[in-house]
Amino acid sequence: VTAVPKIDVCEQCGYKALDTKTFREAMKRLKDRNHIEYHSGKMVSITPSGHEASPVAAAIAPLDNSTMHKRIKEKLAKWPKGAQIFEKLLDGKEHDKKVLCEEVGYKALDTKAFR
Repeated sequence: VTAVPKIDVCEQCGYKALDTKTFREAMKRLKDRNHIEYHSGKMVSITPSGHEASPVAAAIAPLDNSTMHKRIKEKLAKWPKGAQIFEKLLDGKEHDKKVLCEEVGYKALDTKAFR
């Protein structure tokens, strides 16, 4: 688990300063729910339950590849050909773009949907 400085969390979340009441309350709620843990006072990390509770955190730092693959497949569910392309690329090998295009049913590489 990667710990980051609390000030980075504060700034990235749009709070003005570490000592603002709203930031302190938000951090307290996250800590009380066991979504974050503190390290060395000024460092913070997301716990496994924090990952489960936050799709944003999980997308940024997936627990492993299978978690990320599952999320990508869910997003591609509305685009079947995109899902087919993703499945073919999961083998980690190099694929010829033209062959890939034909395999999933596109007629040409310059098709707007394929680009």
